[in-house]
Amino acid sequence: MRTGALTAATVVGVLLAVPGGWAAGSALAGRGGGSSADATTASGAVEAPTPPPVTSPTPSPTPSVQPTPSPPSPEDLLERAKRATVRLSLLDGTGRGSGTVVSPDGLLLTNAHVAAPQAPGLAFHYSDPATEPDPGIMLVSVSPPGDGPAELAYRARVVVADGYLDLAVLQVEALADGSPLPTGLVLDAVPVGDSDALRTGQRLTVLGFPTIAAGGTSQSVTIGEVATFVTDRADRVVDPRWEIDTSARIAGGNSGGAAVNERGELVGVPSASSRQGEYTGRIRPVKLAAALLAAAAGGTAESYVSPYDVLGTGLET
Repeated sequence: MRTGALTAATVVGVLLAVPGGWAAGSALAGRGGGSSADATTASGAVEAPTPPPVTSPTPSPTPSVQPTPSPPSPEDLLERAKRATVRLSLLDGTGRGSGTVVSPDGLLLTNAHVAAPQAPGLAFHYSDPATEPDPGIMLVSVSPPGDGPAELAYRARVVVADGYLDLAVLQVEALADGSPLPTGLVLDAVPVGDSDALRTGQRLTVLGFPTIAAGGTSQSVTIGEVATFVTDRADRVVDPRWEIDTSARIAGGNSGGAAVNERGELVGVPSASSRQGEYTGRIRPVKLAAALLAAAAGGTAESYVSPYDVLGTGLET
């Protein structure tokens, strides 16, 4: 400090002003074998030791505290589900139904009667046999923010299907005009949940593109509850949760879309409606799609064989 420097200079000046003082004191200390701390001036004054420099203590580092991210709101979860629910149509633009993006790299889950109508076993469950050929390639339209009409975005091909389960998996492989996908493209996807965890009375949200919504070009969102679980009439699927019966509205065009729980997880695929007495919607539990999704993601789709007893023609009525 500036004050300390002036004090030290003054002391030196006093010592040098005394004849023989500092030199004599140093010689005396040397002869007597004492330490320099015992040295005195000729006037008998004890020389003051130079104080050590004063240093400020180094402050301890303050730990960095990262704020805990807030959980997504119900509005955020619904918006994610909207972005992941897509419209599926033929290459000529004819609407066929809906689908759900279940992985950022573009796997889509839908119904077989939407994307693979000739899949063996499908006719077990519907009174009218499917006569349309399998499209192979389908156009994928996504909803922009703000609930506007869906916009053409991609092409997807059918990877694997199980007609008896009425489920199919597609893979996005090109832009809508057939040009390659951008490098590193990441699609909005909805996480797959646990349909076995559903309980009667719990709320479900159904998303898709029914024909009543601007001819199937705009997305529809309806809310209902889990009413009950329906068994397989043909007894080939032994799981008692063959279908989820719900009060949520499911109309033509909703098929293949998303049924999400309150955590925004995909728990089922809207597949049909029942008009036996009071209207109810029917949803295929996502658990039944596990083997199909694993085959599509693992590159073993070509070797997938339905574990259910079907004739193999697609017309098993």
